[in-house]
Amino acid sequence: KIPPSLPQPTQAPFTSDTRLDSDLNPNSFPGWAARFANMLWVPANRAFYTTRLDVRDSLGIYVDVTAGINVNTNEIFWNFTSIDPITGQPPTSPFVGMLAINDSITHRGEGFVNYTIRPGTHVSQTGDVIDAQASIVFD
Repeated sequence: KIPPSLPQPTQAPFTSDTRLDSDLNPNSFPGWAARFANMLWVPANRAFYTTRLDVRDSLGIYVDVTAGINVNTNEIFWNFTSIDPITGQPPTSPFVGMLAINDSITHRGEGFVNYTIRPGTHVSQTGDVIDAQASIVFD
C-alpha cells in the first residue's frame, strides 16, 4: 500500500516490484488491479500490459502504465508515470501528479496494486505459507 502522506503529489515514476515466492506459478499471473486518485483499473487477463490512461478530466494529466511479470526473475512489476498532456513529459509543477497529497477525508493520495496468482503444482495444501516481498519507489 502507498504511504498515507507524501509531501507533494507523486509525478514520475512510481514503481512497485514484488518478488514472488518460489512456491507460486508465475505462468498463472494474469489477474491484477491498481487504484489511485479514487480510480480503479482492472486490465483483462494479461501477463504484460501497457497503456496511457487519459485522466485529464480528473487530474489534468495522462498516466503511462506498464505492468507485467518477469518469469526469469520471478518478479511482478508496475510502473506508473505522470505525463503532462501539453509537453509529453513528466509535469514540472510540484502540485501535479497521479497521487495527490493525501488527506484523511477523501484518501485521494492513497492507492494500491494487487494481484492474483496460483500456487505451483507441488504446493496445494491448506495452511501452506506463501511469502511475498515488495518495494515501492517514488520520484
